[in-house]
Amino acid sequence: MTRELSGATRGVLSYFTRHRTAANLLLVLMMVLGLASTTQIRSQFFPDIIVDRVTVSVKWQGAGPEDVDNGIVAVLEPALLAVEGIESSESSATQGRARILLEFEPGWDMARAADDVKVAVDAVSGLPDGADDPKITRGAWRDRVTDVIISGPVSAEQLGRFADEFSARLFRVGITRTTIRGVSAQEIIINAPEISLIRNDVTLQQIASAIAEEAEADPAGDVAGGAAR
Repeated sequence: MTRELSGATRGVLSYFTRHRTAANLLLVLMMVLGLASTTQIRSQFFPDIIVDRVTVSVKWQGAGPEDVDNGIVAVLEPALLAVEGIESSESSATQGRARILLEFEPGWDMARAADDVKVAVDAVSGLPDGADDPKITRGAWRDRVTDVIISGPVSAEQLGRFADEFSARLFRVGITRTTIRGVSAQEIIINAPEISLIRNDVTLQQIASAIAEEAEADPAGDVAGGAAR
């Protein structure tokens, strides 16, 4: 069984048959372009898997799973399912605790999602007496590419600065998500000499209470991407 080639195909083949140098040059060009493209192809062991989710949890000390399900999950879940962008939900009721996991559509604005969930939770009334205020946490699972260990004969504070600078450099070259571990959070130490306490007629407990009233630990916003401490 034979098939006739079109005129254009016959023309191209006959041209390369008559001009072997052109055929060889085309072959070399294709090989060069193929080798150049291999450096631009992204390769990794596992594909990216990004699951953006928001978790709403409520503690109710002393309540059984059935009471938690009827008094908390049944009240919160209908309001949460009305939040835009939710792809699926999963709820659980255990001894003294309710947990509702909300997964959002891929690529959804998670800062907006967390705010929408908070608005929905705040609008719910009728939670049982004795239940704690709902706690909303935003989390995302992403595959880890590599670990970099920074060590040296310097203080832990200096190592933290090195880690911050290294994260900034990674961000500048396109790696937008890094996590720094092993560095303790910054601390503020207040020393109150005993003579000052007597002179001002105050106690350490009064100072601690005043600091606790003024200290604010609530987040002011969301910094997306680029590790920030």
